[in-house]
Amino acid sequence: MTFSLSVKSELCKVSVSKRCCKISEAYGFLLYGHSFSCDGISLLTENAETAAHYATLTDSLFHVRPEFCAHGADFSSRFLLLRIPSRKDCERILQSFGHPVPEAPLAVNRRVFDRSCCIGAFLRGVFLDCGTVSNPK
Repeated sequence: MTFSLSVKSELCKVSVSKRCCKISEAYGFLLYGHSFSCDGISLLTENAETAAHYATLTDSLFHVRPEFCAHGADFSSRFLLLRIPSRKDCERILQSFGHPVPEAPLAVNRRVFDRSCCIGAFLRGVFLDCGTVSNPK
């Protein structure tokens, strides 16, 4: 396991009790995922723990369970694609973050962050989705 995957696994174990922080973390995941529009919301990851965390967040916050599927032939089989294919669900999720439908979001909606603690949760979601870090050793 790479150092980045190890860090992501640890971050998935962080217990978040505040709803505002869960929403912010989900926003980071979704906004910087594979796609985030009315046509579909998806995440591409090689970390099974990240995929499970993403699925749990979307289910608990939006009552939507993403579909799990292996990514196409361009990627090795270790990559997972999680997607929310229902246009109705995608529109509802975008609207919950204050993004107009049917336009795709072009900027971060800062009004999603209720408190200063939410910024860290948002960044955790972004990192879990698309971040990388080098081993300091």
